[in-house]
Amino acid sequence: MMFLFCILSLLSLNAVEKKIQKKLLDACKTGSQKKVWKALKQGASLCSMSHGEYPLIASIQEGHLDIAQWIIEQDVNTVTLEDAYGNTSLSAAAAWKRNTILEPLLRYGAETSYRGKNSHTPLEWCCINHNTQGAAIILKYRPDLEQQNNQGETPLIQAAKARASNIIKMLLKKKVKLETQDMYNETALTYAILKNLPIQDIASLATDKTIHISAPLCCACHMGNVEAVALLMARGAYVDEKNSTGQFPQEIIPTPLEYRYDNYNDMQLLLSDPNASRQLPRSKF
Repeated sequence: MMFLFCILSLLSLNAVEKKIQKKLLDACKTGSQKKVWKALKQGASLCSMSHGEYPLIASIQEGHLDIAQWIIEQDVNTVTLEDAYGNTSLSAAAAWKRNTILEPLLRYGAETSYRGKNSHTPLEWCCINHNTQGAAIILKYRPDLEQQNNQGETPLIQAAKARASNIIKMLLKKKVKLETQDMYNETALTYAILKNLPIQDIASLATDKTIHISAPLCCACHMGNVEAVALLMARGAYVDEKNSTGQFPQEIIPTPLEYRYDNYNDMQLLLSDPNASRQLPRSKF
């Protein structure tokens, strides 16, 4: 009987602790400093989870950065915790564009290149969500710019896929590798063409190495992008270079019947004569 009583007492105590920890989490989410302090006085912990979430990460996600700053100052160990969903405080701040808290997190030891269960680093979240300011802050702390996720994507590839032109420019200033391929053997150049990025961005990614990886010329033809075709051919792309499905550029030009493209003749002219860009109106480029 005594053993059973002890077990029931422990279970009851555990239930009370969970309830108090939930109060702390709710206070962080609602931004109530008074309730945060009250929960802590009752025994809640800044380093314990409730429903898979940590107080610091929850306060950052909800935008209560005054509470987040206070938590960091109380216990620096909260900075490096990862919740049940793969979020860290830095990745949450980067993803939700809570940029004013990035510097404090980084100063207190947040890892710039840590990849949680969600498979994204803080810099990658900036690329995905077009958080240019956040990316600029994180780049000052020298993250690993060549690190690849489980799909082989680098920050540059993710920035290209997300059409984050400003972040692409920042990464290029850091001299990142342009020829890195993801698990589908695609480079940032290919995605820049697929996502119809401005021709200036495509030009910045088109080098002697990248123009011969995964046949970007075929990709430009498929997208009906005359500017990209002219650019790639001017830089040495081969018209007899097949894509992954064994097709030549000429074989995948959109036909005149495809209403999205009005440049069929220009494309045919370019592929038949590498110098044809001189014959086309300048406005087309």
